[in-house]
Order: sequence, then structure tokens, then C-alpha cells
Amino acid sequence: MSGYRDPASGFDPDAYEQPGPALTPYNWVQWTGVALEVIGIALFLTHIAGKLGWIAEIEPARFGFAPMILGIVLINSRRGPPTQIGREQLDRNKRMLFITLAILALVFALAFAADWAGLLP
Repeated sequence: MSGYRDPASGFDPDAYEQPGPALTPYNWVQWTGVALEVIGIALFLTHIAGKLGWIAEIEPARFGFAPMILGIVLINSRRGPPTQIGREQLDRNKRMLFITLAILALVFALAFAADWAGLLP
């Protein structure tokens, strides 16, 4: 039997190419994505400022999530060609992942401790 089940065929259904970076200079579609990102982040920051009591709380601030997602999609609508990732880049990526996870673990631990101590509203 020939085809994708034959190990000698070289077909890998789980293989995919890593897309390259977003192409620059941005076109109008990508700039629209940037504008949506800014709007979403502004709504998120007003929500946080309202929760902290700096401004009056704005209830529809939760709608900032949708513009951010749509903005990411529009920014990444034009991608460059895929690039091969070398061993040293994989090692850098792995190290950055561990650093990011350590920072997030620290932030979550501090947030849990602040919540447990009653410092958060």
C-alpha cells in the first residue's frame, strides 16, 4: 500500500512551516490592526484603572478583548517567508521560555499572597 501510511513516503501530517515575521512596511490592513490593538489596550487599562479606583469604573471595558484579537489577526495577515530555526535559536527560545515562566510564577505567587493577605479588593 502506498501513500501517506508508507513510512518511506516522507509524508508527515503533523509537519508545518513556521511562518516568518510580519512584513514591513505595514499596509493599511496592518495599520488597522495596530489601531484595534491600541483601542483594546486602552479599554483594558481603563478597566484596570477603574478597578484600582483611579477613575470611575467603566463596565463595558471587557469588550476590549475582541479588538485585540482582531488586531493581531490583521497585523499578521501579511507574513514573510518561513525561516529555518537553528540549534542556537532553539536554545535561546527555550531559555527565554523558562525565564518567562519563572517571572509568571513569581507574579502569580505575589498576586496569591496579596489576595490571601487581604490586600486586594
